[in-house]
Amino acid sequence: MLPQERGIDSNGEVAGSPPAEFIDARFFPEMFKYVPAASYFYMKALDVGCGNLKVPGAIGVDFHKVEGVDVVHNLNKFPYPFKNQEFDVIYANHVLEHLDAPLDRIIKELLRILKPNGVIKIEVPHALSVGAFADPTHKKFFTIFTFDYFGNNIQSYYNPDVKVKIKKRKFVFKTGRISGFVLKPVEFLINLNPVFYSHFFAFIFPCSTLYFEIQHPDPQKK
Repeated sequence: MLPQERGIDSNGEVAGSPPAEFIDARFFPEMFKYVPAASYFYMKALDVGCGNLKVPGAIGVDFHKVEGVDVVHNLNKFPYPFKNQEFDVIYANHVLEHLDAPLDRIIKELLRILKPNGVIKIEVPHALSVGAFADPTHKKFFTIFTFDYFGNNIQSYYNPDVKVKIKKRKFVFKTGRISGFVLKPVEFLINLNPVFYSHFFAFIFPCSTLYFEIQHPDPQKK
């Protein structure tokens, strides 16, 4: 991700973690909860497309050498410069939508470097949000069902080599936008039945952000 994109994006969101001792849950309601950065040191973490706002304690990889980037690498080129099963947690915070490489190839590579019981934490714009199509650097678009196509629905035969277990998924109304602030109270209700919301209300009250946690399909067997 380009360095300048790690500030306020067209969704009115902060696309990265604040460079501070504590991680601000206003910006990352799922990934982080005002937890001291030191608490992450017991696990090995990778921040993919970190820009200059890297997750504290993580190894940062990005296209450009800016403050916070530890490894410079083109994320559209495979393999990534890391060993198999190296990381406990991988953060992909508003980066997947910017990459040219096919999503299945990216996920396959992230699974390669993820430990058997590790987790990939992903935030992306919701396809119906204002910023999803407004940003000309976005190459991919996501709904709450996107990762079902990796081993979780009947169309998964299109991606036979990439399967994931969806540990968690939810809609997030970011409070950086007025609409997000107004609709934040209904976020809990929407996530009680995301399918109903997606089919009947998402076009009327579009959510800004999607959050996923994915793992190997059979983590104990890896």
